[in-house]
Amino acid sequence: MSALKPYKSHYYSFNQQGECDLPSAREVKALVNDQINPIIFLDSNVCLNVIKVVDFGKNAENCNKEKVLHLKKYISKTGIEVNPILGIIELCLKNGELDYQKMTDFMSRISFFNKIPDKYFNRQNFDFHKNFFVAENDHFSANSNIWLQIEPMILNTYCSLLKIRQLSLNGLAMNNARKNIEIFAQWMIESLGLWVGIEFNLALKIFGGLTNFRKMIWLDGKARQTRKKLWGSAWDIMHARVCTNNYTMSLYFEEKTEAFFLTNDRSLFTLLSDFNLMGIVNSGGQKSITSIYNVNFDYPHLDDEFLDDHLKRLFDEMYKSIKREYRFDRDFVIQEIKKLEELNGIK
Repeated sequence: MSALKPYKSHYYSFNQQGECDLPSAREVKALVNDQINPIIFLDSNVCLNVIKVVDFGKNAENCNKEKVLHLKKYISKTGIEVNPILGIIELCLKNGELDYQKMTDFMSRISFFNKIPDKYFNRQNFDFHKNFFVAENDHFSANSNIWLQIEPMILNTYCSLLKIRQLSLNGLAMNNARKNIEIFAQWMIESLGLWVGIEFNLALKIFGGLTNFRKMIWLDGKARQTRKKLWGSAWDIMHARVCTNNYTMSLYFEEKTEAFFLTNDRSLFTLLSDFNLMGIVNSGGQKSITSIYNVNFDYPHLDDEFLDDHLKRLFDEMYKSIKREYRFDRDFVIQEIKKLEELNGIK
């Protein structure tokens, strides 16, 4: 049983099977003995928490210090690898450009967090600026170009969230649920050119009457924060998509990988806690992979007959997508984003 659970003093964790405990020291050892590399990926909020504690120690503010201390204790006990690269990219990306100096600074702090003995970190008996020197960053260099690979995913997701929000502005009453879902499904197929499962699951939850998920499209918040909040949700979904698929992560790292994702976002955790991987269909390399997930369908605004029909449609579209080659049209998606931002009142 894991030493790290989703209590108030711990972060939320899930893997490709949905909600999970992080592996115990014994389980980590067993995976390594089976030549499987267990990795914990950190979201940007967890990364920022760690960075603040490393920078300011006892004086760190606006961060979940207790959770950071528990995380340090856990990785010291288990020896599991912590990979912050995706969270760091999110923190260091602005207008499509990466700030490599900022990335190096942040990665150095995460590296310090990984290497400092727990007894010193727990007592916060350290001074990063005096005790740390820039070490080898081979792993960072190998991963720093990952933005080129994930850009299509993050742009498609942000665009999808904009579409969900735009439809939501017309009303989320029960009599709008089916119409909204039909329009969003058709938009994915005809405009975006692919069926994005996590985003469709989110649309079902929002249009289906689960009001706690409105936060992920910032429907009730201050208008000036809408773009920032939607990008945050897009990154959360992208992290989850990449980090909870052992097959694709194993292809990327060129070794068998058991991936876990750590977040402090309860909405994202709730969205994905029952979203588990059933299988993989590979029709020709890393760019031709379709992941098949199982999802719980329980929405107050949608009846079983409607859900059965859409579940069938989802699988039909998934199998069609396996047969056709998808090409990411960046120019089109950027134009669609601009149009949807205007419809959402984002300036």
